[in-house]
Amino acid sequence: MKIKKVEIKNFRILENVIIDLDDDITLIVGRNNSGKTSLTEIFYKFFSGDKSRFRFEDFSLSSHAGFLNASKLYSEYVAAKEAEEPVDSLFEKQDLFKNEIPKIVTNIFIEYTDADDGNLASLSNFLMDLDMERKDALLSCEYSISEPEKFFKIFTTNAVEYNNDLIEFIRKNLHFFEKKFYSVDSKNLESKSLIESPAEIENIFLPRFITAQINVDDHSDDNSKGLSRGFESYYKHNKNEDEGAKKLKTSLDETAVELDGNYKVFFKSIFDDLENFGVNTGVNKKELELEIKTHFEVEKVLKNNANLFYRHDEKLLPESYNGLGYSRLIFILLSILGYYEEQFKRKTPPNFSLLFIEEPEAHLHPQMQQTFIKNIRDFIKKKNWKVQIIITTHSSHIVADCGFEGIRYFDKSGKKIDVKNLTEFKTNIVKKEGNDETIKFLKQYMTLYNCDMFFADKIILVEGTVERLLLPEMIKKEAKELINQYLTVIEVGGAYAHNFKEILEFINVKTLIITDIDAIDKSKKRSACPVDTGVNIATSNQTLVKWLPKKELISELLACLEEHKTDKKSRVSFQIPEAAGGKCGRSFEEAFIIKNAGVFSANAKEISTGDLFKIDDKTANKTADVILNEAYTIAGNIPKKTDFAFDIIRLDTWEVPTYIKEGLVWLQK
Repeated sequence: MKIKKVEIKNFRILENVIIDLDDDITLIVGRNNSGKTSLTEIFYKFFSGDKSRFRFEDFSLSSHAGFLNASKLYSEYVAAKEAEEPVDSLFEKQDLFKNEIPKIVTNIFIEYTDADDGNLASLSNFLMDLDMERKDALLSCEYSISEPEKFFKIFTTNAVEYNNDLIEFIRKNLHFFEKKFYSVDSKNLESKSLIESPAEIENIFLPRFITAQINVDDHSDDNSKGLSRGFESYYKHNKNEDEGAKKLKTSLDETAVELDGNYKVFFKSIFDDLENFGVNTGVNKKELELEIKTHFEVEKVLKNNANLFYRHDEKLLPESYNGLGYSRLIFILLSILGYYEEQFKRKTPPNFSLLFIEEPEAHLHPQMQQTFIKNIRDFIKKKNWKVQIIITTHSSHIVADCGFEGIRYFDKSGKKIDVKNLTEFKTNIVKKEGNDETIKFLKQYMTLYNCDMFFADKIILVEGTVERLLLPEMIKKEAKELINQYLTVIEVGGAYAHNFKEILEFINVKTLIITDIDAIDKSKKRSACPVDTGVNIATSNQTLVKWLPKKELISELLACLEEHKTDKKSRVSFQIPEAAGGKCGRSFEEAFIIKNAGVFSANAKEISTGDLFKIDDKTANKTADVILNEAYTIAGNIPKKTDFAFDIIRLDTWEVPTYIKEGLVWLQK
């Protein structure tokens, strides 16, 4: 039994989304403010009782118009009643205004298999049909106005008090709203039944939460003992069966008996003084005989007195001396263990658990992040625990270890959030290509490199290390606004950039591809050559051939207009002449030398690759014109491209090649 998908309506930025859940671990990824935390929040608000109440601000902004329209329809309904319209007409108008009232909804679609047939007692009240072929149930959670007619009548009567502002009235009168839970027939949504006791839901699945903000600290004066509270929680779920827990209670009971005798001696003078003040006057003394008894609750003793220490060089140090990373990891593991024990120690164990973990990467170093998912999977398998875990994360390391199947990408590039299922992406690519080579490449890349594409506002693909090293400075020179945006630079090489096409289009993020024109002479065994518009001169760059602008001949590439270089949210930038009719570089290095011939002529002595810009006897620097004419040869003779990049960084007055400048300006806009 498992949750197949979740549908959310009218909650904050999640106006209308469907999230497919993986069988074990679902990763929720996306840019900042894309609604990831809201997924956890809506479950917490529905399933935490009164611990967390809904606020009016939880309604999506688009739902405000629905409230206003419902008010208008209510007025029409009241007018129809006063005009004594036919009953059928009144019922129709009544339904219209009630159905228009927005409500926050979470629909939870549950599926089960034949293997679950012996465990369906808890689900019996949620099954709305007798079709033996169907293996599904739908739980609908709603936050809505409980008495719509009374609500709008009171507003109409007191509208002046609220400046005739319905939204202000709603904000100050949320007591008219309530949470309700329904079992619904997914194939006939009108067929629904109110669940009288929401506690029945925990007999099906047990929702629990590990939030991003936990109270663990590494300051020496921290008194929160966050990890000790974790041990307290673990004890709570094991106290009735675990032998160690029983021994703890026995020890405290024995201590209590000893304390009772000491209390009697210690407090005797107090009781004597109370008698002198006349507390026994008019009553039987035995009826008012006072005695102090000791009562220990193990949970409270653990909470306040079980201090966690760790050993370092044979000395014990308190938990506050431990690093935040280890403290958070231990806290998460304790919580997971506690929830596991809770599920199996309940009087009526649920069919499965639903565990939300927010941003587990906080304070964890990359290696710890990367093994986190693997360790959770191993724990689930070892314990044979029926649980679905939903993790919200900004960690590329956690994503890299998850693969594609469990990733759900929250895309906020449009007017509404769109949730992308990367399992569907994988299936579609394999179907399109007839094999999974692209998927294998992307998985390998995500595993080997710190790939932040799922969290970026904008992406730049570059061919090599030189472009990657110089890009921050080029952005400062030509597109300063990009500095304040969440920008990810991915080094992909010229031969593989096109493998990113489908995934970048799928996640719908603005992408600039900076690549080389890579001229070759087809008549000379496709050997590298200077850029020329001859009929046999083409590009070997598969990004230009297969992605943008889908042209092979150099003459066609150099004739491309802006619209040929862009498609949807992607743009390609490759070398173009720095001046009309002028030379065009084949590579970044050549293009940079052409653009900055004068700079290299003036500063040859200042850089490690300076000999390339001096005449043969090294007595003088080459002129700018000579460097311009020899740019192709000079670029080909650069011994180490990274040294060339650091040489450029040392210089101050260089300019960005035009093709990169145009691309950065496009991405900025």
